[in-house]
Amino acid sequence: MKFSRILREETRDLGIDVELRAVGERGDLLTYPSRLDGRWIIYYTPKLLAPKYARYARQVIRHEICHLLDLEEGLYELYMKGVGDEEIDECVECVYLAYTDLLACERYLETYGDYDKYLKLAKKCLRDLAREDEADLLLKSLKYAVAVLLSAERGVSGSSLRGLPRELRESWRVFETVYGDLRSIARAPLTWDARAEALTTEALMLLAYLKSIGGSRVEERDALLNALYVLESTDSYSPLVGGVWLERFAER
Repeated sequence: MKFSRILREETRDLGIDVELRAVGERGDLLTYPSRLDGRWIIYYTPKLLAPKYARYARQVIRHEICHLLDLEEGLYELYMKGVGDEEIDECVECVYLAYTDLLACERYLETYGDYDKYLKLAKKCLRDLAREDEADLLLKSLKYAVAVLLSAERGVSGSSLRGLPRELRESWRVFETVYGDLRSIARAPLTWDARAEALTTEALMLLAYLKSIGGSRVEERDALLNALYVLESTDSYSPLVGGVWLERFAER
């Protein structure tokens, strides 16, 4: 199989014990890493088999290898605990995926250099999400938006917003805000548990912000107070990003 051959070629000199396995649909994901009996697994979903995605198979596998190397170095963990609320936990997962993709994309740039094709894939995924009219378009787009924002920061050609759907271009300031916060979390000298708290705080504050858009001051206040209550009751509040978000709400 083409995917297995690519994996062998890309891991030949890395000393990583990794296996490629097919799995059923998992939302918009093409691939994701896991660990079983001490061995790394890269699962690929049926979406990767579609010709429009299969052409990027090498870039996708390289990206997953970057995740595995990050995980081996302890930069983050495979999963992040939620707070027990479905809506909030979905937001937490989206922020977690964006954070881990930011670090994996940085490693990709440093390891492989050629980022142009992966950037094209990220922008294609953004367009496809918008075309599917996802209810949580902004949250699900975060993990792909960070790839575009990182490329713009590094001066990679093709990192403009040209060709992206209007609804995503109009939300780009939100992506830039979250990207800046994820950058701060990555650079801070924190343990993973402390980073996880910061990511949970980011998710709750972002969700409160999105719920308050177009609402009254009372609705905005209620959304913020609910976020703070959940963070306090789950002992998940992180001042690293929480204070910044409180200032943003105060300036609105």
